[in-house]
Amino acid sequence: MPDPTEYLKVRLKSLKERDGKLSFRFMEPMEETVYLDQVKLLAIDHPPTYEVFPNERFVSNPPFPEFRVVASRDARPPVGAWDDKGNDVFEIAFGDRQEIRYGF
Repeated sequence: MPDPTEYLKVRLKSLKERDGKLSFRFMEPMEETVYLDQVKLLAIDHPPTYEVFPNERFVSNPPFPEFRVVASRDARPPVGAWDDKGNDVFEIAFGDRQEIRYGF
């Protein structure tokens, strides 16, 4: 059973005002057809020193994660990344070579 809900973080710089209203454009990066039955906007007021993210991760089978907001402060990138065989995959996971990262 698929989970029909999805939570997206919309950064402030992505918001555009048009005729006194907020205007959004959604793109599907996986080249899938998306059908929308309902869209809701949730604004989260937080201190400027924090970043907030939805608890959104891919889970293929139930139980699906409950919605919650994850707050982070002073986040730093990881210093390394290794696969299950001990190979250094930091550049693949966090570098600019996205064609490798998504080439599965």
